[in-house]
Amino acid sequence: SKKESEEYGKESKKESKKESEEYGKESKKESEEYGKESKKESKKESEEYGKESKKESKKESKKEGTSDHPDDEKTRSLLDDSERLEKKESKKELEEYGKASKKASKKESDEYGKESKESEEHGKESKKESKKESEEYGKESKKESKKESEEYGKESKESKKESKEAKKESEEYGKESKKESDDPKGDDKDKKDKKDKKNKDKKEKKKKEKKHRKRASPSRSSASSPEAEDPATPAKEDKDAESQVGGASPDAKKKKTNEERAKKDSGGEEDDVKENHEEAEDAVEMLNFREFLDELPEEIDPSVAVEKYSQYQIAYKAEQERRVHERKERERRNAAKNAELLKGTGLFFDTYHPLAKVRSFDLRVGLAVRSAQGFVEAFNAGKFKNCHFRAPENSVFRAAGDHCKIPGGYQEPHFAINPDLDCVTIHNVPLAISVWQLVDQISEFGFSALACTAPDKGLARNIKVRFGSGAQARACLHAFSNFPEPLNKLRAALMATSCEDLQATLVPPIAARAEEMEKDMTMSAIIIRGFGDRFGLPPILFEPILAAEGQVEEKLDLQILYLRLVHNFCFYSAEWCDDVWSLHAKSGAVALRTVKVEQAYAAAGGAWRLRQQATLQALIAALNAFKVIPGQEDDNNKTNNVDGDEGKGGVEALSLSPLALSFAKRFVRPEIPKSDEDPSASKIVEKIAEYKEQLEPNKFKCKKCSKLFKGDDFVAKHIRKTHVDILDAAHQEVLLEAARTAYLEDPPASWHLEGIVLPEAA
Repeated sequence: SKKESEEYGKESKKESKKESEEYGKESKKESEEYGKESKKESKKESEEYGKESKKESKKESKKEGTSDHPDDEKTRSLLDDSERLEKKESKKELEEYGKASKKASKKESDEYGKESKESEEHGKESKKESKKESEEYGKESKKESKKESEEYGKESKESKKESKEAKKESEEYGKESKKESDDPKGDDKDKKDKKDKKNKDKKEKKKKEKKHRKRASPSRSSASSPEAEDPATPAKEDKDAESQVGGASPDAKKKKTNEERAKKDSGGEEDDVKENHEEAEDAVEMLNFREFLDELPEEIDPSVAVEKYSQYQIAYKAEQERRVHERKERERRNAAKNAELLKGTGLFFDTYHPLAKVRSFDLRVGLAVRSAQGFVEAFNAGKFKNCHFRAPENSVFRAAGDHCKIPGGYQEPHFAINPDLDCVTIHNVPLAISVWQLVDQISEFGFSALACTAPDKGLARNIKVRFGSGAQARACLHAFSNFPEPLNKLRAALMATSCEDLQATLVPPIAARAEEMEKDMTMSAIIIRGFGDRFGLPPILFEPILAAEGQVEEKLDLQILYLRLVHNFCFYSAEWCDDVWSLHAKSGAVALRTVKVEQAYAAAGGAWRLRQQATLQALIAALNAFKVIPGQEDDNNKTNNVDGDEGKGGVEALSLSPLALSFAKRFVRPEIPKSDEDPSASKIVEKIAEYKEQLEPNKFKCKKCSKLFKGDDFVAKHIRKTHVDILDAAHQEVLLEAARTAYLEDPPASWHLEGIVLPEAA
């Protein structure tokens, strides 16, 4: 259609150009011929006029010559003079007439030339119009061809399905005909033919009904898939990708080599995708008994039909289980391939490596200690005297999630903070870089909060770092250029530089009752003390807050503020988050108690209170579950065993609810496999065995330094103390294997590796 439109435009251009040129030539010829004819006519008229004047003068002279007048000579001379004058006058008249005719012919030729110019402009306009028409024709032809291709694709799919159905019906019909031919006690041929005709008519009716349904409501896959909308786009995209890769840019070549390497390493991945598509096409819902009966002959016995349907159900369930098993097996293989590709990246280390989990826990505890120190100092200085969490008088609770505006900037009475204030954001951190590389560089500037966003489509992340002051944030921002590569190439910027109004969440009036506030004061004190004990905070960092003097409301609001600023815990929404940004997104800047409520929403307060109290009770149960079991009273028993195996020490979590157990796991510091008794450290034992050699029953040798020992244990101790490098490499393999196992247990569905350039080395 594009070629036809271009050819049509070219032909219309040529035709309009030819017509304008021919029209100009014809106009020029006509003007020249008209000028020549006007000249000839004027010349003829002047000559005829002269001849006639001569003849008349001669006639008059002859008449006068014959007269007998005495003064003939005088009269002749006078006549001669008059003839001369008449000749002069006739000559002048002829010249004036010629000039006038010339002017008239010139005007006419000019007007004709103007008309020829107008014809040329008309030709140009016709060219433009023909061009527009050709472009519109091309667009319309494209749309029509696209629609036709889509309709053709739909029709081809329908024809495929119809052919499958026809094939099934033909097979069933062949089986039935075989049975009937083998059965010697069959009915007459006429009866069989009639029954066959009836069955065929019924099947044809069902086919027509199915076709009509398909046309009325097309399938989701055909409507939503981009290939059905434009079948030409995938091929174009592939060609564009090939042309880009084939260029001279090294990044594109590197990308192509990485993709080829990934394809080689993941042999058969395209086959898995094809199998998934085939399964999606072949997946059919199980027929109900009525639909199953339609597929059987009419004369079948009901008991036989029931038995066949039960067999069909068993076979269908077995087929579905087989497909689920195959899908899980493919997912497991793909996860193993992706783990091999990602194991050298910072993203993989931050998410699954045991060392990263330990560092994350220790960082959370360290930031809590730092925040608690600042809070206690501000409390001792009398900063929180006017703190309260009462909503403004005009605030009315209507429904859960209502908000009101409050001033930000850590001001009284609510002391709400904007988490983006004094915050530096590092944008698009690639998957090769670990968060802990940045933490090691920015730790000297004294940050108070850190968070990392989830990976995007390119597996890049944004890292947010909040500092205690704007000066610290700016100092960290200026120091980025001095960081080692590739950290100095990252893009960092300040998020907010001014205090703005914030959104506070409104709480139902039930929380403002005196008896409820007294309960909340007791529960918040238990939670503060439990957080301090579990995270190892010194009592000096939370006991002064619990021992503060004042009324119930004052003490409650001080404890709520402490939980929010130190532990990122909102008491009224019962949300415990890892960072201040998540807490701000889930529960607002602060939670304020209201006094007024609309009558229609009065019952909502009771339901909210039940949910809040249930969550707080689960958290308190998780805190109380951390008891040291007699037998091993060491420092690690407080946090190391969530399951609470008897005799090993740890957490008594046998009677915890799922919510309480999820809270309890967040108090446990992750373990790193170290001892030989740990099954995950078997590689260390194997590594030690590689460097041991038994020469005699009581004589052993170290292969690394050739020293001799009397027993096996002495060689192992020698290798652990002297040859640490051997065990370090083995220990790293153990940790990497633990990270790989964690990835395979729960591979993230949002991590897509298609088109991503992976680092060549860890």
